Amino acid sequence: MLEALEDAGVEMMFDCRKGECGLCEVKVLALQGAIDHRDVFYSERQQHAAAKMCCCVSRAVTSPTGLQADSARGGPAIVTIAVS
Repeated sequence: MLEALEDAGVEMMFDCRKGECGLCEVKVLALQGAIDHRDVFYSERQQHAAAKMCCCVSRAVTSPTGLQADSARGGPAIVTIAVS
């Protein structure tokens, strides 16, 4: 997601590109699907809340459970974010 935002001309703050520093944090405004948190920045409770994500490594996945078997039932995952 970070590369897509940069390609779109959004000036993003980031450092590690490994999900460790939290500088690339974006606020999740709406979500159809689930967030596959691949960071080590957020606690388990924060990841479960799905209110923010580190856009350098985390992904939006199609199914609410994150399981590929469930993704055949729905369309693409959609995440609406706010960039500070």
